[in-house]
Amino acid sequence: MSSRRELPLDRRAFLGGTGALGLGAPGLLVASGGRSALGGGDRVAIARWLEGYRLAWVRRDPDAAAALFTPDAVYQEQAFQPAYIGRDAIRRYWATVTATQSDVELRYGTPVVAGRKAAVEWWANLRNDGADVTLAGEFMLTFARRALCSSLREYWFFAEGRLAPPPDWGQ
Repeated sequence: MSSRRELPLDRRAFLGGTGALGLGAPGLLVASGGRSALGGGDRVAIARWLEGYRLAWVRRDPDAAAALFTPDAVYQEQAFQPAYIGRDAIRRYWATVTATQSDVELRYGTPVVAGRKAAVEWWANLRNDGADVTLAGEFMLTFARRALCSSLREYWFFAEGRLAPPPDWGQ
């Protein structure tokens, strides 16, 4: 047993009570190898969705963000916190989390796609309340027909300053 005491960590504190929005330019690898479960080319549909998510964040546009999700979508931003459920909750989350952000630079690793699911690493550099920060994380996405997201789970980490990803990141 270690006598070291772990302090509770609430990553939302650095964003004024909310969490991260990780976005980036899409680079795609499709592992499904067959027919599309999204009603079109998986690569194209996911690239469009990711680009829409990226633009919504850069522009701080909660309406554009919410439009990427099904009306009853589940957005799990923190594993141990309640999810945001439905477009209205997602819109409110985005309006709050992006309010203090600027100078966003973001990118994606190569997504892995299987059927209606996609997993993708992301790396974001931005200013939050005037301070440079770096966020690195992962999305697990489930898509419904018409390439709307019905479920988003994310895991992310925070560091002060604008850090570059490590070599070979996202491959």
